[in-house]
Amino acid sequence: MRQVGTSIAKVSIDDLNDRVTHYPRTQARTAHGVLQYAWDTPAGEYWARVVGYSAKLAEQAAEMANVVTYRVVMRYREGIHAGDRLAYRERMLTVDCEPMLVGGRREFIYFDCRELVEHG
Repeated sequence: MRQVGTSIAKVSIDDLNDRVTHYPRTQARTAHGVLQYAWDTPAGEYWARVVGYSAKLAEQAAEMANVVTYRVVMRYREGIHAGDRLAYRERMLTVDCEPMLVGGRREFIYFDCRELVEHG
């Protein structure tokens, strides 16, 4: 995998050596009529390349949390959207943006994910 700036220029099928499980975001209403999101049904398990490239300390409502950002590359597929989740090893990653094509072709896609690591 070769990266140029913030985009990925070239990917080989041999680069995809991690397994991820895709959990799409679904909506349902509670008994009180409140719209609630759920990620309980896996849509598939795919080969991907997951690379951590950023970590920062974030302040959230009187607590500190580490946010780790990953770049995920996989074969082209439709159905992955911002807000979905990926299970990667023992981590649950949230998709931050819509997938982008690698090299402008429908062969591989890449997108950023984040993992919120809470302390306490």
